[in-house]
Amino acid sequence: MQTYARMTKKIFSVLAIFLIGCGSSSDSGSNQENNIQTPKITKIKGEFSTGNVFSNDSLEWASNFRIVEIGDYLDIKPSHIQFLKSKGVEKVFAYEWMPAGYHYIDGEDNPFMAWVYQNREITTLNPNGPFPHCQEMGYSWCEDYYYDLANNEVVDRRISFLKNNTLNKGIDGIFFDWGSGIYIEEDIYKPMKDRFFQLHPQGDYFQAVSDFYRKLKEEGLSVFTNQGFRKAQYHLPVVDYDMTESYITTDYSLSKQAWIEYKDDQGKTVLEKIDIPITAYYPVSEDILNGSLEDTAYYIDYLNSLKKQYGGNNFKKFVYVNYVAPDLEKIGEKENLPVYKAVVPKNALFFSYAMGKISGEIVYTEVPLDHSLERIDVYFYDLGEPLEETYQKIENQKYIRFFSNGFVLAGLWEKQETITISSKNLKNGFVYDLYNKNWLKIDNNTLEVQMKPYFDKLQNKIVPIGRVFIYSSD
Repeated sequence: MQTYARMTKKIFSVLAIFLIGCGSSSDSGSNQENNIQTPKITKIKGEFSTGNVFSNDSLEWASNFRIVEIGDYLDIKPSHIQFLKSKGVEKVFAYEWMPAGYHYIDGEDNPFMAWVYQNREITTLNPNGPFPHCQEMGYSWCEDYYYDLANNEVVDRRISFLKNNTLNKGIDGIFFDWGSGIYIEEDIYKPMKDRFFQLHPQGDYFQAVSDFYRKLKEEGLSVFTNQGFRKAQYHLPVVDYDMTESYITTDYSLSKQAWIEYKDDQGKTVLEKIDIPITAYYPVSEDILNGSLEDTAYYIDYLNSLKKQYGGNNFKKFVYVNYVAPDLEKIGEKENLPVYKAVVPKNALFFSYAMGKISGEIVYTEVPLDHSLERIDVYFYDLGEPLEETYQKIENQKYIRFFSNGFVLAGLWEKQETITISSKNLKNGFVYDLYNKNWLKIDNNTLEVQMKPYFDKLQNKIVPIGRVFIYSSD
């Protein structure tokens, strides 16, 4: 499987309306059976979020997280950084496409890209084309030129340009899309690969990419790659964070249309006829709609093994970024097609978070159709540090991971059942079920939890579920 981050001309991802605040607030609840009234949990900042500098609401949402990626570094202004840092954001990453740059046919190139284009015979791997990405995306405004990253002058000038447009604004680091460089092994990029070895017969393209990251870090920039793990031996020893994209869930479209009411990136209500969006719960299986969570667990194990083998002291964490479709509520008909309203996909978001968290890494989930619907407060509860080396398998396609401040359950439950959890890792006392919003009691390191299957009406089947449990902070 190979996926790349979603790209547009200007930004990596967008968010829309700020719905949830966090900070020193707390949750309390009640459970009639246990007569619980007073347990509380203090909320914290989330770990990671994407954002969009073109929306104040998006930046407000991003300000609730410690680490954020907020779009193209040329679009980010010092005022954006000042706002985020004033809210306690620790690391701000800007987006950059690693292997190549756009030459704007109308002449709007930035100074670095203007230099690259003027000297393309010696600075690029495709001075006379082809331009596969612009053509594939239908971009008539650009030509994509692939940098010769084994050319020291190209690397030095690029680093200087990036540094001047990031650190000088207060940006802490760069998120590199196509971060592994593995694109060059695809057939469509063979001309670029051939030219690289013509220019550097004894060269190693992936080592050149890794050296570029290392030099950036030496200049004070943090480096965050998208799927650098695909060449883990080169990149994980060098970079700070690496993104795994669509390894837990992804959005998908049915081959039938409906009218969907949703909010765009500026918060405006839109009614559009589109293919019906659904959530694919098995994105790493051969059949992403009817696969197995055992495949997902296999890849989580694989990624953890790469981190252990290559991460060393520098690499911090994987960031699991996933995509889900909104839930749809039917509100009418138009032109003989159903009209749906997009609503919060609670089950998909909780599953994506809980299944991602069994890895022990950072998790964030987007709702690409309507980013206002992805804002649930699960990110603001502190699970703490993972306990033991890995998750535990309850039975086929059912998993649990214990943390110092709680635990997560994820899996496919096809019938309602009460499961009994007994473990030295359970903390006696009260624990909060975030999904059902009720308190449960743990006695003798044992807890009973009801697990109910979730039926997805659009897919006409039971789909996986996830649950998150946090201990009382009292």
